[in-house]
Order: sequence, then structure tokens, then C-alpha cells
Amino acid sequence: MGGNEELLFKTLKIKDLVSVHRLYCSLSPKSEKCYNSKIYGKPKSLIWFPAQLALIISHSGFRNILQKIYPKYLYFITGAFDKSDNLVGFAHFVLHGYSLDNKLIARVGIAVGDDFQGQGIGTQLLSNLIVLAQINGVDKLFLDVYSNNQNAIHLYEKYGFELVSTKENKSHQKEDMAEIYEMELILNPHNVKNKV
Repeated sequence: MGGNEELLFKTLKIKDLVSVHRLYCSLSPKSEKCYNSKIYGKPKSLIWFPAQLALIISHSGFRNILQKIYPKYLYFITGAFDKSDNLVGFAHFVLHGYSLDNKLIARVGIAVGDDFQGQGIGTQLLSNLIVLAQINGVDKLFLDVYSNNQNAIHLYEKYGFELVSTKENKSHQKEDMAEIYEMELILNPHNVKNKV
């Protein structure tokens, strides 16, 4: 594939959730480790089951109501689809409620299929996700990234994410010895470019 001009970027609907799981299951072990999801793919822990319910509710007509009364654990997902309507990458944010200073915060995650990495898809997904967050009143996005994942760090910095803390990696595998950076982006809701 010659770049992302052949792709359709859109906000996912409930019917697309199976494609998210399918894409996550297709990731190489290295890519899966970078994304490190407990909610996508096959069940890995007990949290997987209530997360599926949260994903379904997040993509139903109840989302707008719940966002006003309990803005936690609601997922917003944008994706990149090829000409055959196959999902090749996705980015999400999940609401984490309000901070002590009354700011709506959300955690970010991005996954791009191994065959589609390095083509600017992650860049477009992140751009769309930031707009989607602004439209939905999110004040701050945050994420964790391995300190040795320089491509991801560069992408996040390009969009204004800043390093706020470094955490020890508690993994016991030798290849996982990189530290974990927590990065955040403060959003300005007045700069919404366009609707996703």
C-alpha cells in the first residue's frame, strides 16, 4: 500500500468493535507489547469482561447520557480502513473522569497493523483522536510509552505531548527493561479544527 491516501479514517461504530479485536490479535508480539491492552483481543484477565460491556455502551445511544453523569470508562475510537473496509489501525481514548482541578481526562492508545506501520497512519489517527477529544470536552490526554519506543515518543511530542513522569518497568523480561514514560497533552477546546 502506498501511503494513507488510499485509506478511510472514521470514528468507529458498534459494528466495528469486532474489527478492533481482530486487528489487535493480528499484531506481532513486539507491536502487541507496545500497545499492551487488557481489553482488546482475547481475554487475558477478569477486567476484559466488564471492559467489553463498557466498549458496547460507549458505542451505543447511552454514551451521551453517561458522559454527563458518569464520565468514566467510556471509549471513543477512530480507525483507518482500507478499500475493502478492513481496519488497519485504530486509536482510542477512554475517559478517566475529572482531575482534582475539575479537568476531564482521558487515556490514549494507538495500534497500527504491522504491515501498515511507518506510513503515517498513526499520525493521522492521533490527529483525528485529538479533534475527537476536543469535540467531546476532554481537557487532558495522557498515555504511557516505553522509553525505547522512539518513533512513538517522536509522534507524541510532535503533537505537543510532554513527559510528566518516568516509571519503573515492573516487567521481569529482559527485553522489557526500558522505563515507562507518562506523557500528557493539555487540550485547548477552542482550537477544534473539524469534526471526525
